[in-house]
Amino acid sequence: RKKKTRTVFSRSQVFQLESTFDMKRYLSSSERAGLAASLHLTETQVKIWFQNRRNKWKRQLAADIEAANMA
Repeated sequence: RKKKTRTVFSRSQVFQLESTFDMKRYLSSSERAGLAASLHLTETQVKIWFQNRRNKWKRQLAADIEAANMA
């Protein structure tokens, strides 16, 4: 079975996803459905984007704490 190709999000999609993430790090299923529909993405794409973004956020948080400890 062929590996799924990586989704490339447009600038406007990323802007909307990031704006939503800044307000809320977790979406309800209805919020996810609404966001997916408005961005012309699947719910799975939005779900995975949020999972990845939360992990990035946690990594940044850990790096910031580490930097503060080094200072």
